[in-house]
Amino acid sequence: DLVNMVYNGQGTAATSVVTASLYGYSDQVKLLEYNPEKAKELLAQAGYPDGLNTTIWCRDQQLFMDAAEALANQLEAGGIHAEIKVIEWASLLTSLENKELDLYLLSLGVATGDAGDGLYRYFWSENPFSSNTAFFKDATMDQMITAANQEVDTEKRKQLLKEAQQYAADNGPWVTLVDL
Repeated sequence: DLVNMVYNGQGTAATSVVTASLYGYSDQVKLLEYNPEKAKELLAQAGYPDGLNTTIWCRDQQLFMDAAEALANQLEAGGIHAEIKVIEWASLLTSLENKELDLYLLSLGVATGDAGDGLYRYFWSENPFSSNTAFFKDATMDQMITAANQEVDTEKRKQLLKEAQQYAADNGPWVTLVDL
């Protein structure tokens, strides 16, 4: 829905935590499925039978504001009422760095063309905020990234990258939405 409503059909729904154009990308990764009824069940189990209120923060750019609105509508169907707050880019980054935001929209990219670099950049525990914006820290993820990035056998490396992508999808701090 986001691809069609916000990006005018440009791009595709994300199929991994890294973009399909990267070396080592795997189309075998299973991302979380949009399931509003399951979301309501999980909220009730977590002690929120009447739903949950939160805020989606986005930068002051129309594309991000449109995406936030579409996401708020999708969250509402699952019992999560999300208010949208638009904030100037530098202020958004400062608020992120200070861990002041509930939900937020960002676009990420990897200039090297390698999935291993993308995983390292965004999921490595010791990376600074400028890369690891969610402050994700996970020793297993670190070990998987290290193993994949040190492997010289091409087929073994692709397998390790696939496993790391799935682990990030299952345990990572964000949901990947659109692949442009």
